[in-house]
Amino acid sequence: MKISRLSLLVAFMATLIACTTAHAEFWGGTKLIQILEDDMRGIATFDIGIVTGYVMGVADAAAGSTVCLPSSVTVKQTKQVVFNYMKNHPDSWNHTADIIVIDALRETWPCRNK
Repeated sequence: MKISRLSLLVAFMATLIACTTAHAEFWGGTKLIQILEDDMRGIATFDIGIVTGYVMGVADAAAGSTVCLPSSVTVKQTKQVVFNYMKNHPDSWNHTADIIVIDALRETWPCRNK
């Protein structure tokens, strides 16, 4: 039985799509705090890179509307604010990660005239 290249390609793509969609999920607070704890301890993992991009993406999206970040703020300071907020508000862990990040940044750097 001869298997064509097209059949192999279709099977590979179907597997890739199935694996990708099976792992799609919204991040919650528990996952966010676990990864941020590793980050604050100086442990380097792939997930820390993802969380860094996620936190900064949410910060950029909220900037100027509900959050007014100082121009001198660093990425590390931004993640530290989110981490500290989560440690002080364990009840927030049941929310999605985007809501937690916005709440943490808004508490620290609210836009005064909005």
